[in-house]
Amino acid sequence: MIAANPGPAMHMALLAIVIVIGLIVFAIVRVRNKREAEKADKLDQTAAGTERRQHDHHDRPDAGHQHR
Repeated sequence: MIAANPGPAMHMALLAIVIVIGLIVFAIVRVRNKREAEKADKLDQTAAGTERRQHDHHDRPDAGHQHR
């Protein structure tokens, strides 16, 4: 008879399970996005640093190709 009419306790338990699963999925997605953003920022900084060094080398007035 209990299985035929689970009552409000079963509905509350099911709702709690759905909420917990939703929060876990949300946390996993958030952590992944954060890691990807950090990795992208790190790659951007590395690329910008390399690009900046190349520009610094070519922009210096004494950086001609005179070999002594």
